[in-house]
Amino acid sequence: MGMLRWPTFKQERATINRLIQSIKRSLDIYKNRRLQVGLFYLTPCTDTCDIELQSQLLRMPLKGAMKRRGQDIKKRRKILASYNTTPADVSATSETRLIRAGMESLLRYTIVSIFIGCIIVLIPKVGG
Repeated sequence: MGMLRWPTFKQERATINRLIQSIKRSLDIYKNRRLQVGLFYLTPCTDTCDIELQSQLLRMPLKGAMKRRGQDIKKRRKILASYNTTPADVSATSETRLIRAGMESLLRYTIVSIFIGCIIVLIPKVGG
């Protein structure tokens, strides 16, 4: 428990919690602004199980980054527009296929489990 037993920590606990909440609020504000502007985004690393920060600002000045951001937003809108114009039946069909494949594999595993169970139960009787 260490530090939690210190009298000074107990006295200053409210102050520490207030400061932590202040930092959390500041980070939330920063995060919301960052997401609204769209200059920073997180991507998965290819070589490790980690994420890394990507930004146009890391490669170019602000003016170029803002121009690139505008291009990215146009691409996203175009992709969303094409996605929204596709018929809903396509997604329903793919969901149905996934459900059917899951049910088929579940049925196979169940049948195999019953078969193995019967073999386990019947083997002692055949040998004895």
